[in-house]
Formats: sequence, structure tokens, C-alpha cells
Amino acid sequence: MQEYGWAGRVMVVLRYAAQLVAINVLWMVGTIGGLVLLGAFPATRAAARLLEALRRRTPSEHLLRDFWDGYRTDFWRTNLLGVPFWVLGALAALDLQIFRVAAAAGERFASVLLAPFLIVVVVSAVALAFLVAVGLRFRDGVLATWRFVFLAPFLSLATSATILLTVGAFLVLSWQLLILVPLVGFSAPIFLGTSFAGRRLDQLFDDGLLPDPLLTPPPVEVDEVTGSEPAGAWRS
Repeated sequence: MQEYGWAGRVMVVLRYAAQLVAINVLWMVGTIGGLVLLGAFPATRAAARLLEALRRRTPSEHLLRDFWDGYRTDFWRTNLLGVPFWVLGALAALDLQIFRVAAAAGERFASVLLAPFLIVVVVSAVALAFLVAVGLRFRDGVLATWRFVFLAPFLSLATSATILLTVGAFLVLSWQLLILVPLVGFSAPIFLGTSFAGRRLDQLFDDGLLPDPLLTPPPVEVDEVTGSEPAGAWRS
């Protein structure tokens, strides 16, 4: 893709911002369409695919069609990969409820009950970012995928900290500016988390992305006379 001058770059920024908002809406529709339990992970996978295309400067020309393609592809496998996260989420919610009851009763060691909740939330958040990034790059067995994504937060501490800090900062900002939630409240955290996790995977492995025409960068035109790329050409 080529854009020339500041006006062209402004249009690119506006287009990317519009896609972030549209992907956010598609994620919500896909999640609700699958009754949340069966929709959240396929919607996240489909959204991550579109966001990865944005990151690589090959944005989708047909958002709805490309989202649906990513949503229905490996629908049941994607949901199966998400099972541990639903289980951990339920355990975290239960632990939080026990903490609230203990705190309301004035139990002296109630704060200790909050530690498991925080650990589960932190590890699950980073593991989820790696799960989505892995899904765009590899197709290993379900058990092997679970093993890797839950070990990744401990094996890549710098990346884990970066994911937590950036996504956490965005969530705090969203808490202050609630208008961000319907606009980019879901697409932005997915974009941030999977971007950092994906870069770490690219450093560790040379396999690259799975074959996907949406994520294949267009060839860069070369001037036949000078043999160089034209000015303003965007690199992926």
C-alpha cells in the first residue's frame, strides 16, 4: 500500500482507527452471537487476525467477510482451547466471592484469600495473549498448546510484564473514559496483548504465520529504472 504526503497519512490513521472501532463491534456481536460461552474465543481469534493484519499494514478490505472466515474456522477447536480459561475464570470468581464474604465478616486473614485471585488473573491474562498469538502462527495439539501458553508467562517475564502494564494502563484509562469501552474496549486490549506476545514468538521461532492471504503483505513495487522502492512505500 502506498500513501503520499501528510493528507494520505492522515487518511491511513483514520482508516486504522475506524477499523479498530469496527473490529470492536464485530467482537461484541460474535461473542453475543455465540452466547458468550461459545462465542468469546472464536470472536477473539477472528478479531486478532484482523488486528494482526493492521499491525502488518495489510488491513482487511472486507472486514465482515474476513471476520466471519476467522470466526467459523476451527470454531470447535478454538472453543476447546479456551476451556481452561473458563475454568480459571470461574475459580477466580469463586475466590473473589469468598474474599468478600470473609472481609465482610471481619476475618483477620481475609486479605490472604485475595492472593490466589490475583495470581490466576495475571497468569491467565498473559497466557490468553500468547494463546491468541500462537493460534495465528502454529497448529500444534491442544495439550501441547495449553502447556506452552501457560508456561510462556514464566519463561518470558519481560514480555509478560509489558503485556500487563500496557493492557492494565488501557483498562485504567477506560475506567476513567467509559466511552472507550464501546469504541475500542475489547479490540485495543487484544491488539496490545497479542502484538507483544506475537513479537516474542517471532523472536523465539522462525516459522512465521500460518498461510493466510489476509496476512500476506503485498509485493513492494520497484522502479524499473532506478531499481529502488518508490518514495512513500509502506513496509509491512
